[in-house]
Amino acid sequence: MRKEQAYHICRAAAAIAGVDYVFVFGSNAIVFWLDEVGLKDTQEILGVFVSRELDISVSETDEKLNLVVDASIGELSYFDETFGVYAHANIPQKLFKVPKSWVGRTKIEQEPVSRIKIVVPHPVDLVFSKMLGAREKDWVFCENVVRLFNINCDKIRKLAEEYLIEHPEEKERVEYVLRVLEGRIKKGCYFSPAP
Repeated sequence: MRKEQAYHICRAAAAIAGVDYVFVFGSNAIVFWLDEVGLKDTQEILGVFVSRELDISVSETDEKLNLVVDASIGELSYFDETFGVYAHANIPQKLFKVPKSWVGRTKIEQEPVSRIKIVVPHPVDLVFSKMLGAREKDWVFCENVVRLFNINCDKIRKLAEEYLIEHPEEKERVEYVLRVLEGRIKKGCYFSPAP
């Protein structure tokens, strides 16, 4: 996904919901940080695992409002058919598992046409959330974002400690996925995109 496509989704979602901000999550949220590492498309870091979907939220509490957006510009909608990308909208807690401190690391991007605000988590928080997903495509995302943004394992471990204070019931799982990520990073199992 390119930033222009993400902007288009956010613009449409904000218009449907009647809001002036959109939260963005998931692997394609990294598109808002790619300029910093000289890339333009999530395809360049995700390869075959790139998705056409942008995980968003137009309300932190109103599931119905998010559902309206999802139905309007979600998968298999006319928007998807026309533009080849789509939104998956939900409340943030259902899209993004991280410690509460993530809010202090966000970037707020202003969409150039409509001027809506797009709230984007920091790459370290995107890595943490995807690590908890623990699917192969999540590991590819984590490994490449860690490498591109020079995120060390100590930062991820610190987030894990914060997260476990808030979610002690997930201790075993968090410790397991953290060990897996650290092992994969040490082995250098990075996906190499085609030139």
